Amino acid sequence: GDYDSEAALLLDLAAIVTEFINTEMGDFGSVWVSGRDKGKIMSVWAYGTDFWPDMTIEARDVPTVAITVKLARRGEDLADVLVSAVGSSLFYSVQYSYAIAFVLDRTESDERQHWFDGEIEERLWANHRISLVIVR
Repeated sequence: GDYDSEAALLLDLAAIVTEFINTEMGDFGSVWVSGRDKGKIMSVWAYGTDFWPDMTIEARDVPTVAITVKLARRGEDLADVLVSAVGSSLFYSVQYSYAIAFVLDRTESDERQHWFDGEIEERLWANHRISLVIVR
């Protein structure tokens, strides 16, 4: 659907992730969402400040996956949104075993894939355990 805010997108995505984690991991997995689960998400301390993921997944009480959720609205530059999502995921990858950068693209960007898209995604995964997910 269309979203007016990243907060609404985050809550919808959190419901999907929570259902999946509950089905696959049962009591061994937990999903924490920024703004909803105060004090549950572990920040990454760097450059004199805290960086907070939008959502995290814990496996047996160990923070394991950090998720960044971004909404690229119509009229916005997709490049700026992608840079923000991947950049924050790089910070999270230092402390979390895995990071996911999720971007919902509602821009007028060209949807054709370029060979370099796959190369970027492969390097993010191989070097940093970051999965870039772009949904149009």
